[in-house]
Amino acid sequence: MNNYYIDPSAAENGTGTIDSPYNSWAILETLQPSFPFTINVKRGTSERGNFSYLSLRNLVSTSDEQSFIQPYGTGANPVIIQDDGTVPALGIVIRKTTLLMIDFITNEVTQSADVVALSALTTLTDTSVDVYASNCNFKSFPHTMISQYCKGIAIVANRDVNAAANKMGCINCTFDYLSRGVQILGNYNVPSDQDATTNVGDRYRTNGAIVDGCSFTNMRDDGAILNRCTSPESANYDTTNPLVSKISNCYYSSYRSNTAATDNYTQAPAVAFWTVYSNRTVIEYCSAIGSYASRADRMAFDFDIMTWDCVIRYCYSANNAGGILLFISNADGDGSQAQPSGTSNTEWFINRRWGQGNNVMHDCVSFNDGISRAASASALWMSKFRYFGYASNCTVKNLTIIDTLSANRAAIVHQYGKFTASDNVTSINIQDTIFHYRRLAVAPGIIRGDTTTDTQGLVKFKSNNMYSEAATGLFSIPTYADAGGNTSTDPEFEYIPQDAPSTFDSAKLIRMMKTSAYYGTLGNLVT
Repeated sequence: MNNYYIDPSAAENGTGTIDSPYNSWAILETLQPSFPFTINVKRGTSERGNFSYLSLRNLVSTSDEQSFIQPYGTGANPVIIQDDGTVPALGIVIRKTTLLMIDFITNEVTQSADVVALSALTTLTDTSVDVYASNCNFKSFPHTMISQYCKGIAIVANRDVNAAANKMGCINCTFDYLSRGVQILGNYNVPSDQDATTNVGDRYRTNGAIVDGCSFTNMRDDGAILNRCTSPESANYDTTNPLVSKISNCYYSSYRSNTAATDNYTQAPAVAFWTVYSNRTVIEYCSAIGSYASRADRMAFDFDIMTWDCVIRYCYSANNAGGILLFISNADGDGSQAQPSGTSNTEWFINRRWGQGNNVMHDCVSFNDGISRAASASALWMSKFRYFGYASNCTVKNLTIIDTLSANRAAIVHQYGKFTASDNVTSINIQDTIFHYRRLAVAPGIIRGDTTTDTQGLVKFKSNNMYSEAATGLFSIPTYADAGGNTSTDPEFEYIPQDAPSTFDSAKLIRMMKTSAYYGTLGNLVT
């Protein structure tokens, strides 16, 4: 290992040894290290600046051993304070390198660039880039004006090489008072031998993109995003396989940020955990609490544009204003192509995969997501699930959904589907799920939010139990669903609190009694 030392508190710039360290992060611009390397930065130091060198390749390791940028000495983690909010505090191109225990603070006034940008450069002979941020902390301030798309860290496949950049991610990091937390972005070049009119296949999507063990607190917008990521089909969603792309063991809470209606901050879509342009990704063991930050979506989870065969499982969501889960795949999404005249919806959005499909959410718990207070106009936007555009064969199953607040109105689904009955497509299957209301006195609805005709059957609602402590009899299912086999029986929970449990572990204490007709068969809470 080749060691280099930086001490930003040193009065003079040295030669990079422990006894004569460099005195600034700026050395990254000119350093020509031998590989593998460890760049050691002194603990207890901070430096204000913008150390962004994304056009340089001097830190791209040619060794297959892992390199590190990490602290040395005693005290707090080294800190970089973003000086100019329009430029990353740290931006470097790397390979086989871990950024370890380095902390970052945004410009206090405004931020319009990602705080950290790691560009992962792969090779044609070894596509495992092994680029990670581990045990780092990213922080802003409640009063900082942050652009809606700015992240604490972006880990991005460098597009100079036409190959997938596999195995990169963010592990055990914290994010506080930021707009977005982390995005892992795969290579979206189109292989030269692939028909550009089809989205079938993985192209250069990243295998092994991970966000694991991270916390996102006081967030204004999103927590973690997997963008253009995938997993091997042979892995079969086994998240112990390092090539499976996943968001796992993460926590999210939001901070209400009221801003002027004329700026671009107020209407930014906000979802805690989501995946987009991806295949076979997994979101598991995550908690999303209170996504209500004056944003457009305000949901816990999202299967977004051109997402196929992805899974959300074993998660907990509570107090998310917009609801639990969003399915969206509009024809005009970034990265998609316009449907040619004469091409059927089935051919274009399913066979060629310009829509989304086969995505599954199962074995999750929801408490007071998408509630409707009284009959306020705003409640029209609140529902448990929502979908837009061209979704096919997506499934929600075996959920436990508890709502102690909705009273005079409630919506299960807002559907803005674009398939029609002649397409013979099921967009969303909701099945084997318990809906338990405390105050609801009217039947919850499945609402059609546009003027599309012949949409009955886009939503299938079967073998669910819908029960309210304030109503008797089976809730009727509205016209815009293919329904059957639903029941309305008290599931006999041992105890349901008025307010949402603050943690997943607490939510697991809400159990059905063994005398329940559904014990062990339907909507069980995750153990």
